[in-house]
Amino acid sequence: MNKLRNLLIPVSGLCALLLVACGPGDKETPTATTGPKPTTPPGVTATIAPSPTSPAATATTLGGVLDKASDPAPYELNNIKYGGTFNWQWGFSNGYLEPKQITQLNDLYPAAQKPVMWVANQKDQFAHLAPMLAEKWSTSADLKTYTLNLRKGIKWHNIAPVNGREFVADDILFNIKRYSEKDSIRAPFYSQIVLAEAPDKYTVVLRLKNPSAWLLNDIWGGTEWLVPQELVAETNGVMATKFIGTGPYMLKDYKFRQGALYVRNPDSWMKDTNGNPLPYTDAIHMIYMTDTGTTTAAFRTAQIDYGPSYATSGSIPASEALAKSVPGMKVYALGAQQPRMLSFNINKAPWSDVRVRRAFNMLIDKNKFADAIFETGTWEYSTPLQWSNVSDQPFKLTDLGQYAQYNPTEAKKLLIEAGFADGKMKVAGPVEYAIGGGTTSHLNFGQNLQQLYKQNGVEIELKGLDPTTYYSKWYLHNYDDLSLSFVNTGDYSVNWYAQNKFLKDATQNTSMIADPEVQKAVAEIKGVTDPAKLRVLAKSLWDFDTQGSYNVYVPVQKAFMFASPRTRSFTVRRGPSFTAMEMWMWLADAPRTAP
Repeated sequence: MNKLRNLLIPVSGLCALLLVACGPGDKETPTATTGPKPTTPPGVTATIAPSPTSPAATATTLGGVLDKASDPAPYELNNIKYGGTFNWQWGFSNGYLEPKQITQLNDLYPAAQKPVMWVANQKDQFAHLAPMLAEKWSTSADLKTYTLNLRKGIKWHNIAPVNGREFVADDILFNIKRYSEKDSIRAPFYSQIVLAEAPDKYTVVLRLKNPSAWLLNDIWGGTEWLVPQELVAETNGVMATKFIGTGPYMLKDYKFRQGALYVRNPDSWMKDTNGNPLPYTDAIHMIYMTDTGTTTAAFRTAQIDYGPSYATSGSIPASEALAKSVPGMKVYALGAQQPRMLSFNINKAPWSDVRVRRAFNMLIDKNKFADAIFETGTWEYSTPLQWSNVSDQPFKLTDLGQYAQYNPTEAKKLLIEAGFADGKMKVAGPVEYAIGGGTTSHLNFGQNLQQLYKQNGVEIELKGLDPTTYYSKWYLHNYDDLSLSFVNTGDYSVNWYAQNKFLKDATQNTSMIADPEVQKAVAEIKGVTDPAKLRVLAKSLWDFDTQGSYNVYVPVQKAFMFASPRTRSFTVRRGPSFTAMEMWMWLADAPRTAP
Protein backbone atom coordinates (compact mmCIF):
# COMPACT_ATOMS: atom_id res chain seq x y z
CA MET A 1 0.00 0.00 0.00
CA ASN A 2 1.13 3.53 -0.66
CA LYS A 3 1.86 5.40 2.53
CA LEU A 4 -0.22 8.46 3.39
CA ARG A 5 2.93 10.27 4.49
CA ASN A 6 4.11 10.16 0.90
CA LEU A 7 1.00 11.77 -0.57
CA LEU A 8 -0.49 14.46 1.63
CA ILE A 9 -1.52 17.02 -0.98
CA PRO A 10 -3.47 16.21 -4.15
CA VAL A 11 -3.13 18.21 -7.30
CA SER A 12 -5.80 20.90 -7.18
CA GLY A 13 -7.36 23.07 -9.81
CA LEU A 14 -10.90 21.92 -10.54
CA CYS A 15 -12.20 24.30 -13.16
CA ALA A 16 -15.86 24.85 -13.86
CA LEU A 17 -18.10 27.11 -15.83
CA LEU A 18 -20.79 28.61 -13.62
CA LEU A 19 -24.02 29.70 -15.27
CA VAL A 20 -25.59 31.02 -12.10
CA ALA A 21 -24.69 33.72 -9.61
CA CYS A 22 -23.62 32.94 -6.08
CA GLY A 23 -26.15 33.54 -3.33
CA PRO A 24 -25.49 35.24 0.01
CA GLY A 25 -22.62 33.60 1.82
CA ASP A 26 -20.69 32.71 -1.32
CA LYS A 27 -17.38 34.52 -1.62
CA GLU A 28 -17.35 35.20 -5.34
CA THR A 29 -18.76 34.22 -8.69
CA PRO A 30 -15.94 32.65 -10.75
CA THR A 31 -15.84 33.69 -14.37
CA ALA A 32 -15.56 31.37 -17.32
CA THR A 33 -12.30 30.67 -19.07
CA THR A 34 -11.69 28.96 -22.35
CA GLY A 35 -8.96 26.37 -22.65
CA PRO A 36 -7.22 24.88 -25.65
CA LYS A 37 -8.39 21.62 -27.13
CA PRO A 38 -6.65 18.61 -25.61
CA THR A 39 -4.30 16.91 -28.03
CA THR A 40 -2.31 13.72 -27.95
CA PRO A 41 1.39 14.37 -28.68
CA PRO A 42 3.27 11.65 -30.56
CA GLY A 43 4.31 8.82 -28.28
CA VAL A 44 1.97 9.80 -25.46
CA THR A 45 -0.79 7.30 -24.78
CA ALA A 46 -2.90 9.29 -22.33
CA THR A 47 -4.04 12.90 -22.35
CA ILE A 48 -3.66 14.47 -18.92
CA ALA A 49 -5.83 17.48 -18.20
CA PRO A 50 -3.52 20.44 -17.50
CA SER A 51 -3.67 22.31 -14.21
CA PRO A 52 -1.67 25.47 -14.86
CA THR A 53 -2.54 27.27 -11.62
CA SER A 54 -1.92 24.40 -9.21
CA PRO A 55 1.21 23.07 -7.54
CA ALA A 56 2.33 19.53 -8.25
CA ALA A 57 1.64 16.75 -5.81
CA THR A 58 4.21 16.42 -3.05
CA ALA A 59 5.28 12.94 -4.05
CA THR A 60 5.30 10.69 -7.08
CA THR A 61 4.56 7.36 -5.52
CA LEU A 62 1.96 6.36 -8.13
CA GLY A 63 4.23 6.58 -11.12
CA GLY A 64 3.52 7.37 -14.74
CA VAL A 65 0.15 8.59 -15.87
CA LEU A 66 -1.64 8.72 -12.51
CA ASP A 67 1.08 10.87 -11.00
CA LYS A 68 0.31 13.52 -13.56
CA ALA A 69 -3.46 13.28 -13.27
CA SER A 70 -5.04 16.58 -12.39
CA ASP A 71 -8.42 18.15 -12.17
CA PRO A 72 -10.18 19.17 -15.39
CA ALA A 73 -8.86 21.98 -17.53
CA PRO A 74 -11.07 25.02 -18.28
CA TYR A 75 -14.05 24.45 -20.51
CA GLU A 76 -13.72 24.52 -24.28
CA LEU A 77 -16.34 26.97 -25.52
CA ASN A 78 -15.04 27.41 -29.04
CA ASN A 79 -16.09 25.25 -31.99
CA ILE A 80 -18.64 23.35 -29.91
CA LYS A 81 -20.38 20.44 -31.61
CA TYR A 82 -23.90 19.25 -30.90
CA GLY A 83 -25.34 15.76 -31.00
CA GLY A 84 -24.13 12.23 -30.37
CA THR A 85 -24.57 9.91 -27.42
CA PHE A 86 -22.43 10.02 -24.30
CA ASN A 87 -21.99 6.51 -22.85
CA TRP A 88 -21.71 6.51 -19.07
CA GLN A 89 -20.56 3.47 -17.08
CA TRP A 90 -23.04 3.16 -14.25
CA GLY A 91 -22.10 1.09 -11.21
CA PHE A 92 -24.92 1.79 -8.79
CA SER A 93 -28.67 1.25 -9.05
CA ASN A 94 -31.36 1.65 -6.41
CA GLY A 95 -33.95 -0.34 -8.30
CA TYR A 96 -36.49 2.49 -8.10
CA LEU A 97 -36.59 6.23 -8.65
CA GLU A 98 -38.09 7.57 -5.42
CA PRO A 99 -35.69 10.25 -4.16
CA LYS A 100 -37.04 10.62 -0.63
CA GLN A 101 -36.13 7.04 0.27
CA ILE A 102 -32.59 6.90 -1.01
CA THR A 103 -29.46 9.06 -0.79
CA GLN A 104 -27.54 7.90 -3.86
CA LEU A 105 -29.53 8.56 -7.01
CA ASN A 106 -27.02 8.27 -9.81
CA ASP A 107 -30.03 7.23 -11.86
CA LEU A 108 -31.49 10.73 -11.95
CA TYR A 109 -28.51 13.06 -12.43
CA PRO A 110 -29.36 14.17 -16.00
CA ALA A 111 -33.08 14.83 -15.47
CA ALA A 112 -33.42 16.19 -11.95
CA GLN A 113 -32.75 19.59 -10.40
CA LYS A 114 -33.18 21.46 -7.10
CA PRO A 115 -33.49 25.10 -5.99
CA VAL A 116 -29.76 25.17 -5.22
CA MET A 117 -26.84 23.04 -6.37
CA TRP A 118 -23.20 22.59 -5.50
CA VAL A 119 -21.05 23.84 -8.37
CA ALA A 120 -17.31 23.54 -8.81
CA ASN A 121 -14.89 26.46 -8.68
CA GLN A 122 -12.63 27.71 -11.44
CA LYS A 123 -9.39 27.66 -9.46
CA ASP A 124 -9.56 24.65 -7.18
CA GLN A 125 -11.39 21.44 -6.45
CA PHE A 126 -13.67 22.90 -3.83
CA ALA A 127 -17.24 23.79 -4.66
CA HIS A 128 -19.84 26.22 -3.39
CA LEU A 129 -23.59 26.31 -3.10
CA ALA A 130 -25.22 28.39 -5.82
CA PRO A 131 -28.75 29.09 -7.06
CA MET A 132 -30.22 26.72 -9.64
CA LEU A 133 -34.02 26.71 -9.90
CA ALA A 134 -33.83 29.61 -7.46
CA GLU A 135 -32.47 32.83 -8.90
CA LYS A 136 -31.19 34.01 -5.52
CA TRP A 137 -31.78 33.65 -1.81
CA SER A 138 -31.44 35.77 1.32
CA THR A 139 -31.41 35.13 5.07
CA SER A 140 -32.56 37.09 8.09
CA ALA A 141 -30.00 38.46 10.53
CA ASP A 142 -30.89 35.78 13.10
CA LEU A 143 -30.48 32.97 10.50
CA LYS A 144 -34.01 31.74 11.19
CA THR A 145 -35.74 32.90 7.99
CA TYR A 146 -34.75 32.06 4.40
CA THR A 147 -36.32 33.69 1.34
CA LEU A 148 -35.88 32.15 -2.11
CA ASN A 149 -36.72 33.98 -5.32
CA LEU A 150 -37.34 31.52 -8.16
CA ARG A 151 -36.43 31.79 -11.81
CA LYS A 152 -39.40 32.51 -14.04
CA GLY A 153 -40.37 30.48 -17.07
CA ILE A 154 -38.77 27.15 -16.07
CA LYS A 155 -40.89 24.21 -17.20
CA TRP A 156 -41.27 20.63 -16.12
CA HIS A 157 -40.50 18.11 -18.85
CA ASN A 158 -43.18 17.94 -21.53
CA ILE A 159 -44.30 14.46 -20.48
CA ALA A 160 -47.80 13.44 -19.33
CA PRO A 161 -49.31 14.03 -16.86
CA VAL A 162 -47.32 17.24 -16.26
CA ASN A 163 -47.07 18.24 -19.92
CA GLY A 164 -44.50 20.98 -19.59
CA ARG A 165 -46.29 23.26 -17.14
CA GLU A 166 -44.32 25.99 -15.39
CA PHE A 167 -42.31 25.25 -12.27
CA VAL A 168 -43.59 27.48 -9.42
CA ALA A 169 -43.27 28.05 -5.67
CA ASP A 170 -46.04 25.57 -4.80
CA ASP A 171 -43.85 22.82 -6.30
CA ILE A 172 -41.20 23.54 -3.69
CA LEU A 173 -43.76 23.52 -0.88
CA PHE A 174 -45.08 20.17 -2.12
CA ASN A 175 -41.59 18.65 -2.10
CA ILE A 176 -40.70 20.05 1.34
CA LYS A 177 -43.82 18.36 2.69
CA ARG A 178 -42.87 15.06 1.01
CA TYR A 179 -39.33 15.09 2.38
CA SER A 180 -40.69 15.84 5.86
CA GLU A 181 -42.85 12.71 5.95
CA LYS A 182 -41.99 9.75 8.16
CA ASP A 183 -41.02 7.47 5.29
CA SER A 184 -38.38 9.95 4.11
CA ILE A 185 -34.86 9.27 5.28
CA ARG A 186 -34.24 13.01 4.97
CA ALA A 187 -37.03 13.91 7.44
CA PRO A 188 -34.62 14.86 10.28
CA PHE A 189 -33.05 17.54 8.10
CA TYR A 190 -36.44 19.01 7.20
CA SER A 191 -37.69 18.92 10.80
CA GLN A 192 -36.00 22.25 11.53
CA ILE A 193 -38.52 24.00 9.23
CA VAL A 194 -41.56 25.15 11.24
CA LEU A 195 -43.27 27.01 8.38
CA ALA A 196 -42.92 26.97 4.59
CA GLU A 197 -45.05 29.42 2.63
CA ALA A 198 -45.32 30.95 -0.82
CA PRO A 199 -46.37 34.64 -0.69
CA ASP A 200 -46.47 34.63 -4.48
CA LYS A 201 -45.86 32.37 -7.48
CA TYR A 202 -42.08 32.85 -7.49
CA THR A 203 -41.20 33.32 -3.80
CA VAL A 204 -40.71 30.78 -1.02
CA VAL A 205 -40.18 31.70 2.64
CA LEU A 206 -38.84 29.13 5.12
CA ARG A 207 -38.98 29.77 8.88
CA LEU A 208 -36.84 27.68 11.27
CA LYS A 209 -36.90 26.56 14.90
CA ASN A 210 -33.24 27.48 15.46
CA PRO A 211 -30.58 29.50 13.62
CA SER A 212 -28.91 27.69 10.74
CA ALA A 213 -26.25 28.90 8.33
CA TRP A 214 -26.47 25.61 6.47
CA LEU A 215 -30.17 25.11 5.90
CA LEU A 216 -30.04 24.99 2.10
CA ASN A 217 -27.30 22.37 2.19
CA ASP A 218 -29.26 20.41 4.79
CA ILE A 219 -32.40 20.17 2.68
CA TRP A 220 -31.02 20.36 -0.88
CA GLY A 221 -27.31 19.57 -0.59
CA GLY A 222 -27.64 15.92 -1.56
CA THR A 223 -30.06 14.05 -3.79
CA GLU A 224 -33.31 15.70 -2.74
CA TRP A 225 -34.50 16.09 -6.32
CA LEU A 226 -37.79 17.88 -6.90
CA VAL A 227 -40.71 15.97 -8.42
CA PRO A 228 -44.09 17.20 -9.70
CA GLN A 229 -47.17 16.35 -7.68
CA GLU A 230 -48.96 15.07 -10.80
CA LEU A 231 -46.34 12.31 -11.20
CA VAL A 232 -46.59 11.36 -7.52
CA ALA A 233 -50.36 11.03 -7.88
CA GLU A 234 -50.08 8.99 -11.08
CA THR A 235 -47.58 6.53 -9.57
CA ASN A 236 -49.18 6.42 -6.10
CA GLY A 237 -45.91 7.71 -4.70
CA VAL A 238 -43.83 4.83 -6.05
CA MET A 239 -41.67 6.01 -8.95
CA ALA A 240 -40.28 2.73 -10.22
CA THR A 241 -39.49 3.38 -13.87
CA LYS A 242 -40.76 6.89 -14.62
CA PHE A 243 -39.36 10.28 -13.61
CA ILE A 244 -40.16 13.85 -14.62
CA GLY A 245 -37.94 16.78 -13.70
CA THR A 246 -36.75 20.16 -14.95
CA GLY A 247 -33.24 19.09 -15.97
CA PRO A 248 -31.43 19.26 -19.31
CA TYR A 249 -32.32 15.65 -20.21
CA MET A 250 -35.53 13.63 -20.06
CA LEU A 251 -35.71 10.01 -18.95
CA LYS A 252 -36.87 7.96 -21.95
CA ASP A 253 -36.20 4.41 -20.76
CA TYR A 254 -35.14 2.82 -17.48
CA LYS A 255 -34.42 -0.84 -16.75
CA PHE A 256 -33.23 -1.90 -13.34
CA ARG A 257 -29.61 -3.07 -13.37
CA GLN A 258 -29.45 -2.78 -17.14
CA GLY A 259 -29.34 0.89 -17.90
CA ALA A 260 -31.14 4.13 -18.58
CA LEU A 261 -31.52 6.28 -21.68
CA TYR A 262 -31.86 10.05 -21.39
CA VAL A 263 -32.64 12.32 -24.35
CA ARG A 264 -32.04 16.04 -24.73
CA ASN A 265 -34.76 18.26 -23.25
CA PRO A 266 -35.80 20.66 -26.05
CA ASP A 267 -37.18 23.08 -23.45
CA SER A 268 -34.07 23.17 -21.28
CA TRP A 269 -33.67 26.64 -19.74
CA MET A 270 -29.88 26.47 -19.37
CA LYS A 271 -27.31 28.18 -21.59
CA ASP A 272 -23.53 28.52 -21.50
CA THR A 273 -21.86 31.91 -21.12
CA ASN A 274 -21.76 32.38 -24.88
CA GLY A 275 -25.52 31.97 -25.04
CA ASN A 276 -25.42 28.48 -26.54
CA PRO A 277 -28.25 26.18 -25.43
CA LEU A 278 -27.38 23.35 -23.05
CA PRO A 279 -26.98 20.44 -23.18
CA TYR A 280 -24.79 19.74 -26.20
CA THR A 281 -25.26 15.99 -26.63
CA ASP A 282 -28.50 14.44 -27.89
CA ALA A 283 -28.53 11.54 -25.47
CA ILE A 284 -26.91 9.92 -22.46
CA HIS A 285 -26.80 6.16 -22.25
CA MET A 286 -26.14 4.98 -18.69
CA ILE A 287 -24.89 1.40 -18.93
CA TYR A 288 -24.99 -0.67 -15.78
CA MET A 289 -21.62 -2.39 -15.22
CA THR A 290 -20.10 -3.53 -11.94
CA ASP A 291 -17.61 -6.14 -13.10
CA THR A 292 -14.18 -4.51 -13.42
CA GLY A 293 -13.08 -6.74 -16.28
CA THR A 294 -16.16 -5.99 -18.34
CA THR A 295 -15.90 -2.27 -17.68
CA THR A 296 -12.21 -2.11 -18.53
CA ALA A 297 -12.84 -4.00 -21.77
CA ALA A 298 -15.66 -1.59 -22.62
CA PHE A 299 -13.30 1.36 -22.18
CA ARG A 300 -10.67 -0.23 -24.39
CA THR A 301 -13.19 -0.92 -27.15
CA ALA A 302 -14.75 2.59 -27.00
CA GLN A 303 -18.12 1.35 -25.74
CA ILE A 304 -18.12 3.70 -22.75
CA ASP A 305 -16.85 7.25 -22.32
CA TYR A 306 -16.66 7.75 -18.57
CA GLY A 307 -16.08 5.82 -15.36
CA PRO A 308 -14.27 6.03 -12.00
CA SER A 309 -11.08 4.05 -11.36
CA TYR A 310 -12.56 2.01 -8.52
CA ALA A 311 -15.31 0.77 -10.85
CA THR A 312 -13.13 0.16 -13.88
CA SER A 313 -9.97 -1.34 -12.48
CA GLY A 314 -10.02 -1.72 -8.73
CA SER A 315 -6.39 -0.85 -7.98
CA ILE A 316 -3.68 1.69 -8.68
CA PRO A 317 -1.61 -0.60 -10.97
CA ALA A 318 -4.71 -1.59 -12.94
CA SER A 319 -5.76 2.05 -13.23
CA GLU A 320 -2.33 2.91 -14.56
CA ALA A 321 -2.49 0.06 -17.08
CA LEU A 322 -5.93 1.14 -18.30
CA ALA A 323 -4.86 4.74 -18.72
CA LYS A 324 -1.84 3.70 -20.78
CA SER A 325 -3.77 1.28 -22.94
CA VAL A 326 -6.17 3.77 -24.54
CA PRO A 327 -4.57 6.46 -26.72
CA GLY A 328 -5.87 9.89 -25.72
CA MET A 329 -7.50 8.67 -22.50
CA LYS A 330 -8.08 11.55 -20.05
CA VAL A 331 -7.27 10.96 -16.40
CA TYR A 332 -8.53 13.20 -13.60
CA ALA A 333 -7.79 13.15 -9.88
CA LEU A 334 -10.25 14.22 -7.24
CA GLY A 335 -10.82 14.04 -3.53
CA ALA A 336 -13.65 12.13 -1.90
CA GLN A 337 -16.88 13.86 -1.04
CA GLN A 338 -18.19 13.85 2.54
CA PRO A 339 -15.11 12.57 4.36
CA ARG A 340 -15.83 10.90 7.67
CA MET A 341 -14.93 11.95 11.20
CA LEU A 342 -15.55 10.72 14.72
CA SER A 343 -17.64 13.10 16.87
CA PHE A 344 -17.91 13.22 20.67
CA ASN A 345 -20.93 14.15 22.78
CA ILE A 346 -19.06 16.69 24.89
CA ASN A 347 -22.07 17.31 27.12
CA LYS A 348 -21.41 14.10 29.07
CA ALA A 349 -18.46 12.38 30.72
CA PRO A 350 -15.87 11.36 29.78
CA TRP A 351 -16.06 13.38 26.54
CA SER A 352 -16.47 16.66 28.42
CA ASP A 353 -12.85 16.15 29.53
CA VAL A 354 -10.55 17.55 26.85
CA ARG A 355 -7.83 15.10 27.95
CA VAL A 356 -9.96 12.16 26.85
CA ARG A 357 -10.72 13.75 23.48
CA ARG A 358 -7.05 14.52 22.91
CA ALA A 359 -6.09 10.98 23.87
CA PHE A 360 -8.57 9.58 21.34
CA ASN A 361 -6.99 11.69 18.62
CA MET A 362 -3.44 10.63 19.46
CA LEU A 363 -4.31 6.92 19.68
CA ILE A 364 -4.97 6.72 15.94
CA ASP A 365 -2.12 6.21 13.52
CA LYS A 366 -3.66 8.04 10.60
CA ASN A 367 -1.12 6.62 8.15
CA LYS A 368 -2.20 3.08 9.01
CA PHE A 369 -5.82 4.11 8.86
CA ALA A 370 -5.38 5.35 5.29
CA ASP A 371 -3.44 2.28 4.22
CA ALA A 372 -6.10 -0.05 5.63
CA ILE A 373 -8.91 1.48 3.56
CA PHE A 374 -7.42 2.72 0.31
CA GLU A 375 -4.21 2.93 -1.63
CA THR A 376 -3.90 6.71 -1.69
CA GLY A 377 -4.91 9.20 0.97
CA THR A 378 -5.14 12.96 1.17
CA TRP A 379 -5.83 15.49 3.90
CA GLU A 380 -6.93 18.22 1.52
CA TYR A 381 -10.64 17.49 1.98
CA SER A 382 -10.55 16.03 5.49
CA THR A 383 -10.90 19.17 7.58
CA PRO A 384 -13.81 21.47 8.45
CA LEU A 385 -12.56 24.56 6.61
CA GLN A 386 -10.58 24.76 3.40
CA TRP A 387 -6.98 25.51 4.33
CA SER A 388 -6.67 28.49 1.97
CA ASN A 389 -8.86 30.46 4.40
CA VAL A 390 -6.26 29.89 7.09
CA SER A 391 -2.90 29.95 5.31
CA ASP A 392 -1.29 30.42 1.90
CA GLN A 393 1.09 27.52 2.55
CA PRO A 394 0.41 23.91 1.46
CA PHE A 395 -1.48 21.90 4.05
CA LYS A 396 0.45 19.41 6.21
CA LEU A 397 -0.68 16.91 8.82
CA THR A 398 1.12 18.96 11.47
CA ASP A 399 -1.25 21.85 10.74
CA LEU A 400 -3.90 19.87 12.60
CA GLY A 401 -1.85 20.41 15.75
CA GLN A 402 0.02 18.21 18.18
CA TYR A 403 -3.03 16.28 19.30
CA ALA A 404 -3.72 14.97 15.81
CA GLN A 405 -0.30 13.30 15.67
CA TYR A 406 0.07 9.63 16.56
CA ASN A 407 1.45 9.49 20.12
CA PRO A 408 0.08 6.52 22.12
CA THR A 409 2.46 7.10 25.03
CA GLU A 410 1.21 10.63 25.64
CA ALA A 411 -2.37 9.52 24.98
CA LYS A 412 -2.21 6.89 27.70
CA LYS A 413 -0.79 9.44 30.14
CA LEU A 414 -3.77 11.68 29.47
CA LEU A 415 -6.21 8.78 30.01
CA ILE A 416 -4.55 7.93 33.30
CA GLU A 417 -4.81 11.58 34.36
CA ALA A 418 -8.50 11.46 33.45
CA GLY A 419 -9.02 8.46 35.77
CA PHE A 420 -8.61 5.46 33.48
CA ALA A 421 -6.32 2.89 35.08
CA ASP A 422 -3.35 1.83 32.94
CA GLY A 423 -4.52 4.17 30.22
CA LYS A 424 -7.18 1.71 29.06
CA MET A 425 -10.92 2.22 28.67
CA LYS A 426 -14.09 0.66 27.34
CA VAL A 427 -16.51 3.11 25.77
CA ALA A 428 -19.91 2.77 27.44
CA GLY A 429 -22.14 3.47 24.46
CA PRO A 430 -21.72 2.18 20.90
CA VAL A 431 -20.36 4.22 18.02
CA GLU A 432 -23.35 4.83 15.78
CA TYR A 433 -23.23 4.87 12.01
CA ALA A 434 -25.68 4.71 9.08
CA ILE A 435 -26.44 1.58 7.08
CA GLY A 436 -28.85 0.91 4.25
CA GLY A 437 -31.03 3.34 2.35
CA GLY A 438 -28.40 3.84 -0.29
CA THR A 439 -26.06 5.63 2.12
CA THR A 440 -22.34 5.11 1.77
CA SER A 441 -21.66 2.55 4.46
CA HIS A 442 -19.63 3.71 7.43
CA LEU A 443 -18.86 0.16 8.44
CA ASN A 444 -15.42 0.00 6.81
CA PHE A 445 -14.51 3.28 8.43
CA GLY A 446 -15.77 2.19 11.84
CA GLN A 447 -14.14 -1.24 11.77
CA ASN A 448 -10.74 0.23 11.03
CA LEU A 449 -11.09 2.73 13.86
CA GLN A 450 -12.20 -0.10 16.12
CA GLN A 451 -9.11 -2.18 15.34
CA LEU A 452 -6.68 0.70 15.71
CA TYR A 453 -8.13 1.72 19.07
CA LYS A 454 -8.12 -1.87 20.29
CA GLN A 455 -4.38 -2.09 19.61
CA ASN A 456 -3.91 0.71 22.13
CA GLY A 457 -6.20 -0.56 24.89
CA VAL A 458 -9.48 1.15 24.00
CA GLU A 459 -12.57 -0.92 23.22
CA ILE A 460 -15.42 0.51 21.20
CA GLU A 461 -18.60 -1.14 19.96
CA LEU A 462 -20.17 -0.35 16.59
CA LYS A 463 -23.91 0.00 16.05
CA GLY A 464 -25.47 0.38 12.60
CA LEU A 465 -28.69 2.38 12.39
CA ASP A 466 -31.16 2.92 9.60
CA PRO A 467 -30.51 6.31 7.94
CA THR A 468 -33.57 8.06 9.41
CA THR A 469 -32.69 7.05 12.96
CA TYR A 470 -29.01 7.84 12.42
CA TYR A 471 -29.69 11.31 11.00
CA SER A 472 -32.14 12.04 13.82
CA LYS A 473 -29.58 11.15 16.47
CA TRP A 474 -26.49 12.71 14.88
CA TYR A 475 -28.01 15.76 13.25
CA LEU A 476 -30.28 16.62 16.17
CA HIS A 477 -27.50 16.03 18.73
CA ASN A 478 -29.08 13.00 20.35
CA TYR A 479 -26.30 10.43 20.08
CA ASP A 480 -25.06 8.90 23.30
CA ASP A 481 -21.26 8.86 23.19
CA LEU A 482 -19.61 8.72 19.78
CA SER A 483 -20.90 9.10 16.26
CA LEU A 484 -19.37 8.59 12.83
CA SER A 485 -20.13 11.89 11.18
CA PHE A 486 -19.49 13.92 8.03
CA VAL A 487 -17.15 16.81 7.30
CA ASN A 488 -18.42 19.57 5.05
CA THR A 489 -15.61 20.45 2.64
CA GLY A 490 -17.35 23.01 0.48
CA ASP A 491 -15.99 26.38 -0.47
CA TYR A 492 -17.89 28.39 2.07
CA SER A 493 -16.73 31.56 3.79
CA VAL A 494 -15.13 31.84 7.22
CA ASN A 495 -18.44 33.25 8.44
CA TRP A 496 -20.33 30.19 7.25
CA TYR A 497 -17.74 27.95 8.91
CA ALA A 498 -18.14 29.87 12.17
CA GLN A 499 -21.95 29.88 12.04
CA ASN A 500 -22.10 26.19 11.21
CA LYS A 501 -19.43 24.63 13.32
CA PHE A 502 -19.49 26.80 16.44
CA LEU A 503 -22.75 28.75 16.80
CA LYS A 504 -24.29 27.42 19.99
CA ASP A 505 -27.77 26.66 18.66
CA ALA A 506 -26.84 25.82 15.08
CA THR A 507 -28.06 22.42 13.94
CA GLN A 508 -24.74 21.66 12.25
CA ASN A 509 -22.82 22.24 15.49
CA THR A 510 -22.65 18.46 15.83
CA SER A 511 -19.84 18.69 18.36
CA MET A 512 -22.22 20.66 20.63
CA ILE A 513 -19.67 23.42 21.22
CA ALA A 514 -20.97 26.23 23.46
CA ASP A 515 -17.73 27.88 24.66
CA PRO A 516 -18.48 31.57 25.46
CA GLU A 517 -15.20 32.88 24.04
CA VAL A 518 -15.86 31.07 20.78
CA GLN A 519 -19.36 32.54 20.65
CA LYS A 520 -17.77 35.99 20.84
CA ALA A 521 -15.50 35.14 17.91
CA VAL A 522 -18.47 33.82 15.92
CA ALA A 523 -20.32 37.09 16.50
CA GLU A 524 -17.24 39.16 15.56
CA ILE A 525 -16.65 37.32 12.29
CA LYS A 526 -20.10 38.35 11.00
CA GLY A 527 -19.06 41.93 10.45
CA VAL A 528 -15.47 41.42 9.25
CA THR A 529 -14.65 41.99 5.59
CA ASP A 530 -10.89 42.52 5.79
CA PRO A 531 -9.24 39.31 4.43
CA ALA A 532 -6.24 39.56 6.73
CA LYS A 533 -8.39 39.85 9.84
CA LEU A 534 -10.66 37.05 8.65
CA ARG A 535 -7.63 34.81 8.26
CA VAL A 536 -6.56 35.54 11.83
CA LEU A 537 -10.04 34.75 13.12
CA ALA A 538 -10.22 31.62 10.99
CA LYS A 539 -6.91 30.42 12.43
CA SER A 540 -8.16 31.05 15.98
CA LEU A 541 -11.24 28.89 15.37
CA TRP A 542 -9.12 26.27 13.59
CA ASP A 543 -6.78 26.09 16.59
CA PHE A 544 -9.71 25.98 19.02
CA ASP A 545 -11.18 23.08 17.08
CA THR A 546 -7.99 21.07 16.70
CA GLN A 547 -6.50 21.77 20.14
CA GLY A 548 -9.81 20.92 21.76
CA SER A 549 -9.95 17.74 19.66
CA TYR A 550 -13.68 18.09 19.11
CA ASN A 551 -13.51 15.55 16.30
CA VAL A 552 -11.13 12.87 15.10
CA TYR A 553 -10.33 13.83 11.51
CA VAL A 554 -8.97 11.17 9.19
CA PRO A 555 -7.66 11.30 5.62
CA VAL A 556 -9.89 10.61 2.64
CA GLN A 557 -9.40 8.71 -0.56
CA LYS A 558 -7.83 10.20 -3.65
CA ALA A 559 -9.78 8.83 -6.58
CA PHE A 560 -9.21 8.84 -10.33
CA MET A 561 -11.76 9.31 -13.06
CA PHE A 562 -11.37 8.31 -16.71
CA ALA A 563 -12.88 9.91 -19.81
CA SER A 564 -12.60 8.72 -23.38
CA PRO A 565 -10.60 10.61 -26.06
CA ARG A 566 -13.79 11.85 -27.79
CA THR A 567 -14.97 13.84 -24.78
CA ARG A 568 -14.56 17.61 -24.55
CA SER A 569 -15.22 20.01 -21.68
CA PHE A 570 -15.33 17.11 -19.26
CA THR A 571 -15.63 18.20 -15.63
CA VAL A 572 -15.59 15.93 -12.60
CA ARG A 573 -18.03 16.75 -9.83
CA ARG A 574 -17.30 15.55 -6.33
CA GLY A 575 -20.55 13.82 -5.46
CA PRO A 576 -24.23 13.42 -6.25
CA SER A 577 -25.35 16.93 -5.36
CA PHE A 578 -23.37 18.74 -8.05
CA THR A 579 -24.66 20.22 -11.26
CA ALA A 580 -24.81 17.36 -13.74
CA MET A 581 -21.42 17.26 -15.46
CA GLU A 582 -22.83 15.64 -18.56
CA MET A 583 -24.79 18.73 -19.59
CA TRP A 584 -21.50 20.56 -20.23
CA MET A 585 -20.02 17.71 -22.21
CA TRP A 586 -19.64 17.71 -25.96
CA LEU A 587 -18.16 15.14 -28.27
CA ALA A 588 -15.41 15.69 -30.82
CA ASP A 589 -17.15 13.38 -33.29
CA ALA A 590 -20.62 14.93 -32.83
CA PRO A 591 -22.50 15.50 -36.13
CA ARG A 592 -23.73 19.10 -35.80
CA THR A 593 -22.38 22.60 -35.15
CA ALA A 594 -25.76 23.99 -34.06
CA PRO A 595 -28.52 22.74 -31.72
